[in-house]
Amino acid sequence: MRLPLNGKIVFLFAPVPNKSQNMSHLTEAKRYTIFKMKQPHYSLSEIGKVIGKDKSVISREMKRNCDVRSGQYQSDLAQRKYQKRLKEKTKKIRFTEAVRLAVEP
Repeated sequence: MRLPLNGKIVFLFAPVPNKSQNMSHLTEAKRYTIFKMKQPHYSLSEIGKVIGKDKSVISREMKRNCDVRSGQYQSDLAQRKYQKRLKEKTKKIRFTEAVRLAVEP
């Protein structure tokens, strides 16, 4: 998709041929695309078509990762929030021999 930006034409993502419902995370580039397309007031559906996600994913992303004070969505802040949540997420504990000995009486 081409976006006019300050007199220049900027190419973002190529439109996804058919709407795939993959469960992959949003990349930093996709967050940047959301940020740039929201400034000239593209709809959530149009943004979703460009990056290959449903409009509900875009809406959730913008609500979850917007700046608390200003309410504005910024891609760099959204990426930092995502990385912080990923780092703080509880890790899967494998049932190793050491864990088994600690659990058994």
